[in-house]
Amino acid sequence: MYLFEVADIGIGIHEEDKEKIFDDFFTLKKSGTGLGLGICKKIIEEHDADISFESEISKGSIFRVIFKVTPLRETE
Repeated sequence: MYLFEVADIGIGIHEEDKEKIFDDFFTLKKSGTGLGLGICKKIIEEHDADISFESEISKGSIFRVIFKVTPLRETE
């Protein structure tokens, strides 16, 4: 298993938005499309990995991607 973690010290994610952040077209930005995290999640899941996050208002967010690694097969 491999863990990739990204953290920031931004404004954080409000509780009511946490369940929506991976939804297509969900954004709180005036110029945003709301596709970024949804596309990331789909790509991550297509590679048999998982994404999760923790966020606290005024303290920031931590996103974690866990890659499940399978042993390489030896070629003959």
